[in-house]
Amino acid sequence: IVFAIFFNNILIVPLRRITVSSRRLSRGDLNLSLPPRPLNRSDEIGQMASASQSVSTSVSGLLSDIGQLLGAARDGNLAERADASTYQGDYNLIISGVNSTLDVMCHHFDATPEAIAFLGSDKSLRYANKAMKEVFERHNLQPASQDFLAHIISSGNSTTLPKKATALLNGNASSFTQDIILKDAHSDEEYNYTLSLLRTHGASKKNADEDTGLMLMLNDVTNLVRARTHAAQASSDKSALLSPISPGTRTPTTTIIGLPPIATQS
Repeated sequence: IVFAIFFNNILIVPLRRITVSSRRLSRGDLNLSLPPRPLNRSDEIGQMASASQSVSTSVSGLLSDIGQLLGAARDGNLAERADASTYQGDYNLIISGVNSTLDVMCHHFDATPEAIAFLGSDKSLRYANKAMKEVFERHNLQPASQDFLAHIISSGNSTTLPKKATALLNGNASSFTQDIILKDAHSDEEYNYTLSLLRTHGASKKNADEDTGLMLMLNDVTNLVRARTHAAQASSDKSALLSPISPGTRTPTTTIIGLPPIATQS
């Protein structure tokens, strides 16, 4: 009887606890808390207990890092990465794979000609693609400044957000678009952009306490605006030239004026 009790306490009970813990781990329950006694043993039972506890700790850390990466990406901070070197084997491959997925996303954003940036509810910059960084450099914009967003929306004329942008932050609107003009910091040349501001998440009735994310997009329409201006000026010059001419002379004159462009195209 004494031997049975001894055998039960030394072998059966610890094995049962490790088996229960392993089953919980297989069901996704990572809150394992084995007693110190089997963990402190130096025999095979102790090694099994330590291995089970180690798996639980590693998976918990893995899920925590993935959760942080997903949360950062959801908030627009696409530049955040997890340290894969703290993991070994397939755990390292999983974290490296998540990091690589985010790298691919950023690569696609950088390949987009449209300037794109993500901002938090405090209007702070979370991420900017390559095109947006070029806009920052061209117009000497300071994304770390508190009035950064207001400065862009107002074409550099105000440090106060317009009501449309405030409505986005308050959840009363989902997007707005307007045309802006920014001066080149190096040459004072004016650039025309179509600005779009969208609320990506947060400030909803279902999630009142959720952080509000904003997506800022700038589409460079400078060449289009200049082409329209030149076309309007050419039309105005043509009208001014032909207005004093009699109707009988105006038609052949108009034909002659239109011949050089046609000849050039042919």
